[in-house]
This record gives sequence, structure tokens and C-alpha cells, in this order.
Amino acid sequence: MSELPSDLPRLQVLRTWLAVQLRAVEDEIAAVEAREAAAAAAPGWWVQWRRRRVGRPRAGVLHQQGCWFPGEPDLTAAELEVLLAEHGARIERCPACSSNSTSPTAGAG
Repeated sequence: MSELPSDLPRLQVLRTWLAVQLRAVEDEIAAVEAREAAAAAAPGWWVQWRRRRVGRPRAGVLHQQGCWFPGEPDLTAAELEVLLAEHGARIERCPACSSNSTSPTAGAG
């Protein structure tokens, strides 16, 4: 920081101004954290399950919100992690919507 003023009144004004700025930054951080938490909890993915023979493991294609393929997101990030842990490579990523993915499925497929 550059040189500070030497008189008490200007230092007190500067302290007050910095406190106000700090509070504004803390409020904005809290708002962004709340938005990110809400976005993480919102459904953003769905699996298009393929037909299978009886007794064969499930396999499907993973789509993310915004994909043009018919379907409605019904999986949250946490649910998706569990699903990928269970089915692993049997769930492929959609070639149409996976190229712009920033989801936790970056290693899937």
C-alpha cells in the first residue's frame, strides 16, 4: 500500500472505508458460495439407458443439461458420482454434449 496519512482523522476515515469494502467483499463471497451450492444441488445430468438382455449389466449414455437429446435432467452431482462408481465405463458420455462438460464426469466413459 502507498504511504498512509499521518493524521488521526484521515486514518480513521480510511479504516472505516476499508471495513465497508471488506464487508461488501464478504457479502459477495457468501452470495457466490450460496449460488454455487444451489447449482451443485440442482439436477444437471441424466442417463439414457440402453436396452439389455435379462441378466446383463446396465449400460447407457450420460447427457448433461442443455443437450439437444430428449430427456430431462434428474441427477445431481452427488447422485451422478454414485452412479458412475457403480456402473463405471458402462456409462458413456454423449458425444453431442460432453465436449463442453465441466461436470464431475470428466473421467467417465
